[in-house]
Amino acid sequence: MIKNILSRIKNTTISTDKNSKEYSTGVLYKSAVEEEKEWRKENKKDAFTADKLLAEIRGLGYDYKYIADITHRNNTDKDILDIVLKYIGCFDDQAISDLLVGVVGQNGNVSATETLIDCYTNRTKNKQISSFFYDNAFSRIKDKRFIPFYLKLLKNPTEASVFPLTMIMLGRWRVMEAKPYFGQYLKCSEEKNNLLFISIHALSYYSDEDGSIAKEIEKRIKSDDKDIATAAQKAKKRLDKNNY
Repeated sequence: MIKNILSRIKNTTISTDKNSKEYSTGVLYKSAVEEEKEWRKENKKDAFTADKLLAEIRGLGYDYKYIADITHRNNTDKDILDIVLKYIGCFDDQAISDLLVGVVGQNGNVSATETLIDCYTNRTKNKQISSFFYDNAFSRIKDKRFIPFYLKLLKNPTEASVFPLTMIMLGRWRVMEAKPYFGQYLKCSEEKNNLLFISIHALSYYSDEDGSIAKEIEKRIKSDDKDIATAAQKAKKRLDKNNY
């Protein structure tokens, strides 16, 4: 359900100007509503759960009739976010929970972090697909209390590669326990892959007194691959700025 919507849309107003932002977001909202109506016919149990969620939000005074009303609006009311958080993981269709993760994963919403970690950890299917939503949420919430969990992801190459924003966040925070893993991934990545780009980016935030990080990044600047060379050049500039 709602396959093509990977982030919340801030405005649902429909404009008659097809080139306007308001027109496009309104069209996407209407499309999501129609898709949800079809989804409800095939997912009666989840539709019932969705109606309970929406009823709680209406109890706050909001006129929400569809899940699309939650995912297509910029929900800043903490009471709404707390209600939505309760329902993550309550749907048989895990894609619905993934969309709700995107709703509660807002800057500074640290009350959601532990629940999100539990939900992700307990996922048994399609974890890599869900990682997009959880990665965005963790990187926006920026909850330093759970650095050990982020490090656990980093230590698993498969997990680390699908959490690029969260991994780079460890670099921005200069978490020393993470530095050796980034260094290892950078040295051992002979092929173009996510871990290589993540490590190049993350290491550029660290102190480099002995020049070892610069040495490894400079090797990548000489790469025949344009994307790798460009990423390394940007990282080298950032590294220099952070160390001088």
